[in-house]
Amino acid sequence: MEDLEANGVILDTDVLVSDLRGKTSILSDLEGKGPATTVVNAFELFHGAYKSKEASANLSAARGLLSSLRVVGLSLKAAERAGEILAHSQRSGDALEVRDLLIGCIAREEGLSLVTYNAKHFRRIPGLGVVDAGQIADR
Repeated sequence: MEDLEANGVILDTDVLVSDLRGKTSILSDLEGKGPATTVVNAFELFHGAYKSKEASANLSAARGLLSSLRVVGLSLKAAERAGEILAHSQRSGDALEVRDLLIGCIAREEGLSLVTYNAKHFRRIPGLGVVDAGQIADR
């Protein structure tokens, strides 16, 4: 696990939401290791905040959290890789969810591991390092 953290990590939306709700302290556990997230995760946070009954407070919290992280965009290389994997998974009848695929491909192409509570969703992306967030939280 130390090797994965040394290379840097992308935090999935479920990890960010857990932190915002005060359920885990994974972000503090990764302090100094340059945790990042993706623009897709930012979209998911904003979408959830706008849908909530306390949109103003949740938007403020999401903006605050995102300002403390490096937010990685979708590169052309990651977009191509995601297109390739989606086409292959659709042919095999086991299509991946597009947002998860984009998040995973961004992390993969940046050489970062993905920290998530939904490791099963992401392990289907070839070459992506996936870290179960529960393993970090339990340390």
